[in-house]
Amino acid sequence: MTTAHDGAPLHGAPRPTTPSYGAPLHGAPRPTVPPPAAPDTTAPQRGATQLRWLEGDLERARALRIEVFCGEQGVLLEEELDDIDERAHHVVVENNAGQALGAARVYATTEGVVHLGRVCVRRSARGLGVGRFLCEAAAEVALREFGHAGQVRIVLDAQEDKIGFYRALGYELTARAPFLDARIWHREMARVVSAG
Repeated sequence: MTTAHDGAPLHGAPRPTTPSYGAPLHGAPRPTVPPPAAPDTTAPQRGATQLRWLEGDLERARALRIEVFCGEQGVLLEEELDDIDERAHHVVVENNAGQALGAARVYATTEGVVHLGRVCVRRSARGLGVGRFLCEAAAEVALREFGHAGQVRIVLDAQEDKIGFYRALGYELTARAPFLDARIWHREMARVVSAG
């Protein structure tokens, strides 16, 4: 007989009189089921994580960038850290527990080009919408800080395997040829962001 998890019979079938619920039927050994694993409280879970972003936390942004770019991708520390950090606007996305999940920076070059860069998401937070939320927050900062007439053109250097992600956000490849940065192939992409 098939029973529901609480022991009630399914489809109106009569409840057996012997053996009692939980005891082996017909002398068969009762299967052992391990207890469920404790949830990983450091990893965001789809539908359970509320995201928020904040601006100006260079220390946490750098720590996350070092974790992702240096730790995972082999970028040298001296390649990762530069003087642009001092003039850039840093965006950090965190979960409801205050754990930093993603970081990016926005700045204007001396030629007036608005650049989105150092976009990174902690490994445990990938695939949960953190990257999209981060890039939209950074675009909001870029529009506020560098926008003219309610719009701003943002340029970024995408690692080649991330081009699809940025395309989904509205970025398009520019005419610039592929190039190496920290031994990783990149392509320049751009998007115009408008207010409203």
